[in-house]
Amino acid sequence: MVFGGIENEWFRSYQDNRQQIGTVNGVSLAECSTSCGIPQGSVLGPLLFLLYVNDFHYSSKLFTFHLFADDANLFYS
Repeated sequence: MVFGGIENEWFRSYQDNRQQIGTVNGVSLAECSTSCGIPQGSVLGPLLFLLYVNDFHYSSKLFTFHLFADDANLFYS
């Protein structure tokens, strides 16, 4: 599946210009930019995970893939 046009821009805007911040013992850490990953609790997160994981085993012919839920094991012999 190839995305182009409006769909591509929609996914790109979901990833671009994102900031993250953490809190430890009630103290906020410095805000920083992030260029990868999917925000936890996001609406698109489960959809993007399914798109990624459904074709994961096609990514290499060298490995044997064992997938379960959100865990993946790759075996090479």
